[in-house]
Amino acid sequence: MKITCGVELVNRAHPAISARNKTKYSVATLALCHKLKQREMHSDKDVFLILCTHKNPRGAKYKIYNNVDKLFTKFINDGKATLRFKEPPHDLIISKADPLQLKGFLHGVGLTIVGQGTGRIRLSETPTKVDRPKQKLAIMQRSDLPGKKGFPESLTWLQIQSCKLKKIDLGVLKLVHLEVLDLAHNSLKELPLGLSQLKLKELILHHNELTSFPPQLATGILGQNVQVLDLSFNNIAELSPYFCLMRKVSVLSLKNNRLSKLPRNFHSLESLRMFSASHNELKVIPFGIRKLQLDTVLHQTIVEYDLPYTSHYIPSTLVDYIIEQCVCPCGKKVFQNTSSCILVLDLYKLASTVVYINNTGRFKVPLEVYFCSTKCWKKVHYRK
Repeated sequence: MKITCGVELVNRAHPAISARNKTKYSVATLALCHKLKQREMHSDKDVFLILCTHKNPRGAKYKIYNNVDKLFTKFINDGKATLRFKEPPHDLIISKADPLQLKGFLHGVGLTIVGQGTGRIRLSETPTKVDRPKQKLAIMQRSDLPGKKGFPESLTWLQIQSCKLKKIDLGVLKLVHLEVLDLAHNSLKELPLGLSQLKLKELILHHNELTSFPPQLATGILGQNVQVLDLSFNNIAELSPYFCLMRKVSVLSLKNNRLSKLPRNFHSLESLRMFSASHNELKVIPFGIRKLQLDTVLHQTIVEYDLPYTSHYIPSTLVDYIIEQCVCPCGKKVFQNTSSCILVLDLYKLASTVVYINNTGRFKVPLEVYFCSTKCWKKVHYRK
C-alpha cells in the first residue's frame, strides 16, 4: 500500500528551526512496509511507514503501532492530511494526494495503529525511488486516448489535438488539478456544463465547431479562474452577457466566428489586456470598451468594416497604433509585421529629379519592407 503525494515534514522538538527552514512541499512516496521479508508472518508491531523522497531515496522509517498520536483528516477530500508521530516528534503534512488513494492509505494506517491491520491491509515492497506523478500529457492521435484506463488524476496540463473529438471525455471533468486544457483542432459542437467546476487558467478551443459558450461556464468555478480563453475559428454567433463575468480573463480570442455584436457589458472584462475579434460580422462595438486598458487588440476588426476609431470610441493608444499602419506589397494593411527585409530602391524610378545621393555615390537607398505573412515575404525574397 503506497501513495505518491506532496509531503512537508515539521519537527515539533525544534519548531523555530522548522519554521526557518520551511520550504515548498517535496514530492514523495509513502508506503506501508514490513521489516521482514516474509510478510505473511508479520504483526502490526512490525509495520512501518516509509517516507521516500528524491533527496532520501532509501527512505525515512516511522513505526506506526502505538506511535501515531493523532490523524488530522478534516481536508482529506482535498487530498490533504497530517500524521502526528510520538517518536520522533514529527508532523507529516500530506498534500496534493489523490483523495480516494489517501483515504485508503489512512484507513490502513488507522487499522495498524490499533493492531487490527494483520491480514486486512496489503503491504508494499520497500520503495527505492519516488514515483513522480505525471503532470503533463499531450495526445495528438485518437488511438493514444487512454480509454477505460482514464487520465492520470495528477495532470495539471492536458492537450488533446487533432483527434476529431465530438464531445469532451467525462474523465477530463474529473481532473481537479488541471490548469491548462487545450482541445484545439477537433470537432466539438458543444461544451459540457461540468467544465464549469474545473479551476482552469487556460482554455484553448480554437478550430472546433462550437456554436455557443454556455453561460453556466462563465458563472462557475471556471469563470472565476480562467485567464486565457481562445474561442477562435468556431461558429459562435452570439455571446451571453454572463460571458463578461469572467473578470480574470486577460487574453481573449474570438476571431473567425460569426459574431454580429459583442455583449453590451463587455467593459466588465476588467482584466482584459489582449483581445482579438477579427473576421466576424461586427458592425459596431460597445461604447464601454473604451474603459478597458488594452495592451493589444486585433484592429482588423475596426479597419475591416471602416468603423470609427477616434478616442471617443476606443483607447487613444489603440488609435495611435492604427494610425501607424503600413502596407504589405500584396496590398493588405500591416499592424504587427510577421517579417521584414531591406530592399534597394533606385531613386530615379521614384522621381525624375534626385537631389539626395548616398555616401557610396549611387542613386540608390535602402528600403524597409514589412509583410503581412511569411508567404508574402517568400514571394519578394525569392524574386530578389
